[in-house]
Amino acid sequence: METGNLEQPVLGLTIDCADAPRIARFWALGLGYRLAPPPEGWTTWEQFLTEHRVPVEEWADSAVIEPISGDGPRISFLKVPEPKLVKNRVHLDLKVSGGRHIDQPLRESRIQTKAAELTAHGATPLREERVEGRLDHLVMADPEGNELTVTAPPTAARYGDALPVAAETTVDPDTVTALDQQADQVVEGLTACAAWPALRATLILNAVDGRNPLTELRTAAAEHELESARDAAAVLAWRIHAPQDIGPLPWIPPIPAKLTEHPGWGPYLSARAGLVQSCAAAVREAGHLGTPGWLMPGQQLAPDLIEDVELWRAGTGVDAADRRVLGPIQLGTTARTWQQSLEGKIQSALRRGG
Repeated sequence: METGNLEQPVLGLTIDCADAPRIARFWALGLGYRLAPPPEGWTTWEQFLTEHRVPVEEWADSAVIEPISGDGPRISFLKVPEPKLVKNRVHLDLKVSGGRHIDQPLRESRIQTKAAELTAHGATPLREERVEGRLDHLVMADPEGNELTVTAPPTAARYGDALPVAAETTVDPDTVTALDQQADQVVEGLTACAAWPALRATLILNAVDGRNPLTELRTAAAEHELESARDAAAVLAWRIHAPQDIGPLPWIPPIPAKLTEHPGWGPYLSARAGLVQSCAAAVREAGHLGTPGWLMPGQQLAPDLIEDVELWRAGTGVDAADRRVLGPIQLGTTARTWQQSLEGKIQSALRRGG
């Protein structure tokens, strides 16, 4: 078939419903998405709809959500007059357990935790599906009866991704624009570095507390030469002080006070932090259930250290097949510091024989 210069199609999903804003909020929570901001050039949806002469009575006829991290399709919700009458031929899977290679008690805990969160926001549990007697997934329905399955997202990553996004919505846009436009002037090629997203997230998060991102960047860059650095952004991230308070995990920052008080982001981030803590408790409990696959034959570690490592692997998304005890090197300052601390504890314990 002749395709000419056609571009690769971009996937988008549309869900018919009776109450678009409500169902959009439900699925934003379920997927770790956010309500999409208005198109570029407009500060609010009301302004956009007014200037495009959309009648006020039609403003709630649709809603759009998008992934916080930018990874995944946008989902639109469209008001339709007819109700849902039959079973969906297409449904969404919320892959939250980490896969069948995860220890079953932890897998089930993640599924049940997510299901409880969704139920509290209007979902209805329909049935359990088991494989060889073990829970594989839950079938649920959203507030309007659309089926979904819950099969725990990388909750720590979702929380960590959401923090700088939330911060960016509350920081002066000119401040953010200045950082993005002038970063490469401070250090040539900085925004092309692998650690730039982590450095940028730290700078934006600090900006919520009134610190100027460009000033911090320039100060850090002037401390010492960067020409010999393999990744200048990673070096600068070490020089810039991240929030010192502990968040839901030791290496994850807490919610800044201004975001906690924000009417939109405050409840969302607090719920995410609570979910991280719930999953962390489940990981620690599962740490008592047997010898982990990453521990080499003959090696012995104290149960509390095994729990710390299991929590680290779950919280940073280390693949179960990765035999590196702590997975890949972390780029964020606080995460890398905690990773090095664990490395030291493990090496010390192995020298002592446990």
